[in-house]
Amino acid sequence: MFNWFQKKSGLYRLETLGDFSNAVSWLEARRSKGKTDQGLKKYLRSITAKIRSSIDRYEKLTTEVDELCGGVLSSTKCIFPRGAGKIENLTMLQNLREVGGELKLLLDEIMKMDDSRFMARWRRILESRQEYCGLLQKIVGQFGNFEMMLPALPATGKMITNPETQRRISEMYRINTSNLRMLYIANTTYQSWSGVIPQRNIAFFCPTTKISSVIRDMLLEYMVRADPERVKLCRESANKAGREYMQYRFWRAAENLRLMAAVEYIDQQRQPVVHRRYVSAKLSHVPEICTDIRRVEWSIKEILNNALSASSKMYAPSHGVWVAQPLPKHDVDNPDPAISLKLTCPMIEGREWICLTISDEGIGIPREHLPYATFWGYSPRREHFRKVLPHSSNVYGREVQIGGKGIGLAYAREVFREHGGNIGITSKSGEGTRVSIKIPVPTPFAF
Repeated sequence: MFNWFQKKSGLYRLETLGDFSNAVSWLEARRSKGKTDQGLKKYLRSITAKIRSSIDRYEKLTTEVDELCGGVLSSTKCIFPRGAGKIENLTMLQNLREVGGELKLLLDEIMKMDDSRFMARWRRILESRQEYCGLLQKIVGQFGNFEMMLPALPATGKMITNPETQRRISEMYRINTSNLRMLYIANTTYQSWSGVIPQRNIAFFCPTTKISSVIRDMLLEYMVRADPERVKLCRESANKAGREYMQYRFWRAAENLRLMAAVEYIDQQRQPVVHRRYVSAKLSHVPEICTDIRRVEWSIKEILNNALSASSKMYAPSHGVWVAQPLPKHDVDNPDPAISLKLTCPMIEGREWICLTISDEGIGIPREHLPYATFWGYSPRREHFRKVLPHSSNVYGREVQIGGKGIGLAYAREVFREHGGNIGITSKSGEGTRVSIKIPVPTPFAF
């Protein structure tokens, strides 16, 4: 099916789950001359209705989460951060309802249009990068923004660990993911039909994912993105073009790895060379599987970021230079790697599994917090996030922790469960943490 899907349609990594059958129907309509518009119209009508109904459901779930968490999202003490969304100086819940109301008006208007106007409106959205990205940002960035909502919830305690709270947040995540995928598949397929090869970051499902390559590329990406000379040139280029310089999403973790591994950049291409083996990767050959490639990459990065944070101390610059220091047991000339990544493919109960273990010898997770480590919003570190530590402030500046919002591990858990696998965590305070990821071969994505 995947070969047909790629070769016959000319698409680039466009497999989905719930939308897969709709996409195939759409493509089959494309094969019959004169039926293209009918197939396109049917698919777009379908996703417009789904996204519209999902907004009502998301609003209801958010209200229920607010009630379960003591009204924190509707409190005037919880104001939506300036610049994070369109509406300022509103509570989290008010902002969500305001943006949700705008989206519902827009989608209701589109759904009521006759076929001709309906198609013209959607074509305008899909052909204009500005309109498409604007709709995407409103639905996922402003309306369903987990990075703004979850840190507003209680960091620990019975409210956030309540199974009913967690169930509702998990459903909100799945709604967000579904809406994102439906818009992606509409945009990518429409571009393919128009003879435009979609960009890699638009398509998301990859039937031939090599997990070992994902890990190698991730480590290289961190070192390349942390190259001071590259960062300087990118910043200067953005300033000259009158654009805002967009910092790398995981720049703190990348900078931490660069400093802890004593990375040097050689030759004109500035190839990174590691002088201090702070991270080791033992990657066995494993079968290719079908994954939601972007989410798998993101999840592994979130886990590695936590390991980097737990295995070192990073300080904001007091004199313009970031400082990263290993924990005392690794502060030697030739230490054993503080962090190790191990990829294997064992047979378990007659089935192959891809197993990735990310271990660190860092501060560990206290026993009382370990059962909740993968819960949405749960973070005993959030209250101390980015606070100055008095004993170090006069030496290196402010100690900065990577993570602490209660999103990364919960996100990874959802992603690997969707792939038919799971994530397990063992840890001992003061000794380190081991995160084990298991994905079956083949994954449920391989129809």
